[in-house]
Amino acid sequence: MRGITYAYLGPEAEAGKYAKKGTASDVTLFNAKKGDDALNIVTATRYPDKLTSLLLTLDLADEVILQPAQLDKTLGEQVVGCDLFGKTKGFLRPGDNSAQLQQILAKTALKDLTLSEEPEGVFRERLYERVAATNEGGLAIPVDHSFPVKGVGTVILGLVRSGEVKVHDTLQVFPTDKTLEVRSIQVHDIDYKSAPTRSRVGLAVKGIEADQVPRGTVLAPKGSLKVLEAGKPVGFPLQLHPFNKWTPRAGTVLHLFHALQDVVLRVDSADAKTVAGKLESPLAIVPGQPAVLVDLDNKVQRFVGRVTLPG
Repeated sequence: MRGITYAYLGPEAEAGKYAKKGTASDVTLFNAKKGDDALNIVTATRYPDKLTSLLLTLDLADEVILQPAQLDKTLGEQVVGCDLFGKTKGFLRPGDNSAQLQQILAKTALKDLTLSEEPEGVFRERLYERVAATNEGGLAIPVDHSFPVKGVGTVILGLVRSGEVKVHDTLQVFPTDKTLEVRSIQVHDIDYKSAPTRSRVGLAVKGIEADQVPRGTVLAPKGSLKVLEAGKPVGFPLQLHPFNKWTPRAGTVLHLFHALQDVVLRVDSADAKTVAGKLESPLAIVPGQPAVLVDLDNKVQRFVGRVTLPG
C-alpha cells in the first residue's frame, strides 16, 4: 500500500471532484483509491476564520494543491504557512489568473509547484504520480479523530508519520502514560495486518476509551518520545518568517503547533532568534515534524515563525 495526502488550498467543492468526502470537522477529508495506491485530500473547512483549520490541514499533508479563488491576503497567509510547515511541493491550479499568480509565487517558497492546467480527469490521474511508501524512522501517529463504535469499541483515525503500525502493537498515548493495543487496522475500509508511513489509518483499539485519545495525542511505542512538561521553563531557537511583521516581546500568548498538538506558550522573553517561556500543557516531540508558532490575537499576521524543538 502506497499513499499520499494533499492539502487542497482552494474551493472545497473542487476537492470533491478527485476523491470521496469522508470525515468532516474543522477539516474535511476526501479519500480515493487506485489499485494499491491511496489518495487523501484535506481541506481547511473553517479557514480563514479559524487559523487552526489551516494548521491542521498543512500538518496532515505531504504536498499541496494551490488553487486560490483570489489573489489576496488569504493567499499570502497560505503561502507563509506552507513555507513554515515545509510543504513546498505539489501542484498549482491557477485558473484565469495564471500569469499573475505565477509571478507572485516566483518570489516565494512555492515557486517550484508543478503547474497543472489540464482537465479534471487528467489532473486526477496526476495526483497519483506522487504516491510513496516508506517505513523509515520510529512509529508515530498523531491522532486527528477518535470515537466509539458500537460493537467495535474505540476507533482512532490518523496519518502514519513515520515507521509502520502493526496489529497487536502496544502503543503509548503521548503525552500521557496511558497505553492501548491495536486490534485491527483499516486503510480505505480494507483490513491490513500492517500499514506503512503515509498511510491514513483507522485503528480499532482496546484498553482505552475514545475520550482518552483526543486530537493532539500521539501514538508511538512506549517511552519512545520525549515530552516537555507543562509549567516548566523552556527555550527554543526561533526562525521568524522573512515576511513576518511580528515584534518579539514578553507577555505574549502564542500557540505552538506540532504534530497536531496545539499548546499555549506564555512568552517570558523573546528576540529575533530565540523565544522562552512556559507551556500550559505537555508537548510530545515527534522527530522530523515541524513546530510552528502562531499569534492568534494578531489580526494583521498570525504566523510568527518556526522553532527548533530539543532532540
